Amino acid sequence: MIVDIHIHIGAPENPEGLAYWSGKFERTAAFFAMKAMTGNLFKPSTEDRIRKYLIDVISGSEKVEKAVLLALDEVYDEDGRARKELTNFYVSNDYIKEIAEENNKVLKGYSLHPYRKDFKEEIDRVKQEAVLLKLIPSAQMFNPSSKRAKAFWKKAAEAEIPVLAHTGPEYAIPTSDESYNKYNDPIFLKPALDLGVTLIAAHCATPYFWIFDQSYKKHFEHLLQMFNEREKQGWNLYADISALATPTRIPYIKRIIDGIPAGRLFFGSDYPIPISTLGYKVTEEPKNSLDLYIEILKAAGSPEEIFGNWARTFPLK
Repeated sequence: MIVDIHIHIGAPENPEGLAYWSGKFERTAAFFAMKAMTGNLFKPSTEDRIRKYLIDVISGSEKVEKAVLLALDEVYDEDGRARKELTNFYVSNDYIKEIAEENNKVLKGYSLHPYRKDFKEEIDRVKQEAVLLKLIPSAQMFNPSSKRAKAFWKKAAEAEIPVLAHTGPEYAIPTSDESYNKYNDPIFLKPALDLGVTLIAAHCATPYFWIFDQSYKKHFEHLLQMFNEREKQGWNLYADISALATPTRIPYIKRIIDGIPAGRLFFGSDYPIPISTLGYKVTEEPKNSLDLYIEILKAAGSPEEIFGNWARTFPLK
């Protein structure tokens, strides 16, 4: 069974307050890419239009049997207060739950900010529903290695719920404080691993713009070092191969395949991030974006077992 563990959905302010994005997000290249990928480039980005298009893509995939749709919690400060004015992209767990209950191909990827006062209760509440928790340190403005986050990691480990953490540069969802970009380096996730968290490093911490992302190259090298240490340290460390279908990331794919055990890699697309066949020898080009991404990864040399790893490793809730 092929499970895509990394698909995003967003919406302008939802009437029930279950999702919103900021004006800052609407000025990003990622916003216009999302509009193009969801067929809304020259149309208003309404919630209904985005949602219908995304679900049609998931339902229309001939290769992907299940897809994890991701929430993203608001920014919280160190006093545990939600900070909507600092949040640029928010999708609630209830929003994801609503969609998943209407579509049997959708699995729930929830999100809980580590600084929330109620994180213990919330983890207990969602652990029976969610297949994973999603976090982006830069966008959600937290330090994964802080004392404030330690209790969250302990609880996540106890609940045995995997955490999909963004690693490497983040150009899709902006932060309200650029100083938090450094926390996307996977080395800041070592305390979580030491506490027993099952952690998935999204995008394998790869630079997005190749030689133009010099400051982020160390993120990738740090992740490879962490995989070298994994067995000795007893870490439950994995990574996903999402958002790699771009010519600028081609140089990293072979290094990922050579440096990370195939059994530790999960398939994810990061849809609706744009994909390109440029530079890849793809013999079959399906119309469905998720199916095309699979063909691109295969053309890049990804081992076949990667695509079935999630279903073999974790229960499908």
